[in-house]
Amino acid sequence: MNEEKIIAWTARDENNSLYLFLNRKPAKDGATKAWSNRNLELYVDNIKLPNEYFPNVKWSDEEPTEVELTIRIKEQERDMVDDLEKKPQEKVIDWEERWYEMAKELYLRYPSFNEEDVVKLANKFIKVVQKEKNQ
Repeated sequence: MNEEKIIAWTARDENNSLYLFLNRKPAKDGATKAWSNRNLELYVDNIKLPNEYFPNVKWSDEEPTEVELTIRIKEQERDMVDDLEKKPQEKVIDWEERWYEMAKELYLRYPSFNEEDVVKLANKFIKVVQKEKNQ
């Protein structure tokens, strides 16, 4: 499995802003009322997180909270276009089943679509595939 673990730190500034720090452990700066890792490199190594994350992390903490990030390459969903371009070897396609699969994929990929939109797109894909098959 493609997975990496990274040690990082979270800390909350006095104004309640929450940050994730990479590469170097941050220190509290009372003058600026913020945490900083004093990184003068030209790359960004802290990330603003939504304030509601990690409610247990407080400005009053003496030390930043160490966290472990797991980075995993997400398995790609089967791309419908690639799937349609694959020519099955002597395989009979069950169009009703294929239509259902396509409608389900469209619905999952585009949750803002209503049922009518999904049906129209699935029908359009099936017509394109049938046309290519007949050529």
